[in-house]
Amino acid sequence: MMLIAITIQKISNLKTFGSDGKDPHMIPLNDIISKNIPKMKTFLDEISEIPITPIDEIPVEHKTIDFGLEMATVMNFIIESLDPLKQTFGKENPVVVKLVLTLKHLRSVGFFGDSRKSRKIEKQLSNFRESQKF
Repeated sequence: MMLIAITIQKISNLKTFGSDGKDPHMIPLNDIISKNIPKMKTFLDEISEIPITPIDEIPVEHKTIDFGLEMATVMNFIIESLDPLKQTFGKENPVVVKLVLTLKHLRSVGFFGDSRKSRKIEKQLSNFRESQKF
């Protein structure tokens, strides 16, 4: 198991055995690793691409995910958690500062606030909350 994990790690790092002076007994696997490095590069490129299609327009087989509602729920959670985050980690914490700046940017581009889309999302969130009450 350990040797398999080491081999997968080498392929993931786009390296071969012997290039770092470690694991000389694994050098015979370099042909397999070299053969699969281009496939790994393609895989890494594919998973790290920013999608061209906005996430709320990606077709899903079952229309069970309402991305607008999900985003509104996440945004609502972030906004409600902002003050406790500031108290816990401090207003100058780099993550808190980045979060605040991101929220300001989203407001400035009309992601929420007065925009028509924002009101629709807020209404969906409100309806969802009402439907979850017992």
